[in-house]
Amino acid sequence: MNEKFNENIESVNHESIYHYCGFNTFFEIIKNKTIRLSDITQSNDHDEIKWSAHIIINAFDNYYDKIFKKEEEIKIAKEIIQNNIEYFIENKTYSVLACCFSEKKDLLSQWRGYSEDGKGFSIGYSSKMISELINEIDTKNCKIIFGKVSYEEDTQIAIINSEIRKFFSENDIDNIDDFDKNVPILFENLFEKIIYFKNPFFSEECEWRVCLLYKSSEYLNIKINDENLDFYTSCNKIIPFVDLPFENKKGIMIDVMCGPKNKAEKIKDFLGINNIVCNVYESKGTYR
Repeated sequence: MNEKFNENIESVNHESIYHYCGFNTFFEIIKNKTIRLSDITQSNDHDEIKWSAHIIINAFDNYYDKIFKKEEEIKIAKEIIQNNIEYFIENKTYSVLACCFSEKKDLLSQWRGYSEDGKGFSIGYSSKMISELINEIDTKNCKIIFGKVSYEEDTQIAIINSEIRKFFSENDIDNIDDFDKNVPILFENLFEKIIYFKNPFFSEECEWRVCLLYKSSEYLNIKINDENLDFYTSCNKIIPFVDLPFENKKGIMIDVMCGPKNKAEKIKDFLGINNIVCNVYESKGTYR
């Protein structure tokens, strides 16, 4: 991976995005003025990142007989693809830390899943200013990307096929050795795309995410604004994280919504004393 790479995978065209969180997390976000990225494999989707493996396998099935003439070569090529899927996708050779947002500010499933069953908060951020923040961060031995999650399998298939076609057009693949040598380059490019692919089952979340990618073995050498990777504990797990400071990005936080079970008082006072000026709303939810 390049030492520095800040890129939007898609034009930022949704003005506000919302991060759902519990009470203590909200308190830490406001006090520290940071956006925390943590291990994406701890999310509610046990197929996170792995979801795209079957799409990649199916996509390559359309190319083998166009590149290789012998059955034995096709068999070896399929094994090479499977080995690369295991290396890049299944074996956690690369790690991804992420902070997730939704386009929906008051969504029942989000309150239940990420906000202590409605007792927490939904924090609204300016997507444009998050993009600016990402582009200002200095990184070493990692990449930071900001973009929208894709849930449509047809779209995911089209993106993967586009990368495969580009791979074959830019590399002279005359034999199985050339294929074996160059395919890892393709998978590095694919990995940056598939971390934004999710099972259509989760489509109501309308998710955006900031992702930090790094080779897992390089964790000691990761730098974000001269800060190292760190760890915290949760549910008897040790989880890597990085905090992105936004104190100098005035207006990045647009509003705060209190969950349907949130009974907190003095929210505006708490925000004000921490130099955050934004609107505060209550959820329209009435469940208990």
